[in-house]
Amino acid sequence: EKRPGAVATWLRQVEREADRLDCEPYDKAQFHRLLPNLRDLTNESDPSVFLPRMQQICAQCGVAVVIVPAPPGCPVHGATFWSDPHRAILALTVRYKSNDQLWFSFFHEAAHILKHSKKLLMLEGSDGLDAGLEDEANRFAADLLIPPDKVRALSGLRSTAQVQQAAMQLGIAPGI
Repeated sequence: EKRPGAVATWLRQVEREADRLDCEPYDKAQFHRLLPNLRDLTNESDPSVFLPRMQQICAQCGVAVVIVPAPPGCPVHGATFWSDPHRAILALTVRYKSNDQLWFSFFHEAAHILKHSKKLLMLEGSDGLDAGLEDEANRFAADLLIPPDKVRALSGLRSTAQVQQAAMQLGIAPGI
């Protein structure tokens, strides 16, 4: 059950955490160019390794990335908003604590930063979101993680070993 106070509390904590990060001014072209490099981090299972690297790369592009656990009553996966015209905030909750959820949410939120208005607060997991914007962000995340021309080859996978081999060839974590 979503409680507005819990969501507001989470968003405020996101702002506080993001304020601690040093970021360059937002550079859309650089962010778009560097996102595929972040895809390689899906293979790292240790957050103490991948999170600082993710934050560093994104901060170079003007995007503050934070992971803040959601309190009870805040059923969100992530959010994006702009703290000012030159700095975006991308927040994740690690709901479900799985790498496929984390990375899909990250790239989904990145799509909102790249493709949608700076005036919008995009709060994943809440009601009333624009279905078209959500579909566009979902497609962006899916295509970045698994290129469309590779999807068909995955339909025949039948064993863990086959999934692991396909993931290795794609350069992504097997959970994805």
